[in-house]
Amino acid sequence: MTSLSTSIPALPPRSTRAGRAKTSPVRDLLALTERPEVISFAGGLPAPELFDLEGIRAAYEAALVSPAVLQYSTSEGNVRLREIVAQRYTDDGLPTTASDLLVTTGSQQVSDCWPPPCSTPATSCSSRSRAISPPCRRSSSPAPE
Repeated sequence: MTSLSTSIPALPPRSTRAGRAKTSPVRDLLALTERPEVISFAGGLPAPELFDLEGIRAAYEAALVSPAVLQYSTSEGNVRLREIVAQRYTDDGLPTTASDLLVTTGSQQVSDCWPPPCSTPATSCSSRSRAISPPCRRSSSPAPE
């Protein structure tokens, strides 16, 4: 019988670059939250006992009636979802169409498509045909009332 230590080859030494890598501040902070004496008030770390597991489970069940929900969508987001959101905004007094909206699947997609505040005006998202103006762009026209 071969022992486990002789059947698995040794790992190569770490590269010099990997050896110099610093830890991530976020990783260090999250490691602190694992300590039982620490109560985290971080916005992204709600108390797990407050999660509505039954509600989340029901939402997943409702969403997963079609395997199509697990597919990628267009860069602008699911058309039907954008239509529903646009109708809600319109019903609340803000006339909106689906083409006015961008629905993303997460923060990384937003950061790839939305220019940082106060960047050069009319910075465009590579996945969209028209330019997106940053929110704090200086304009020569007066602000709408």
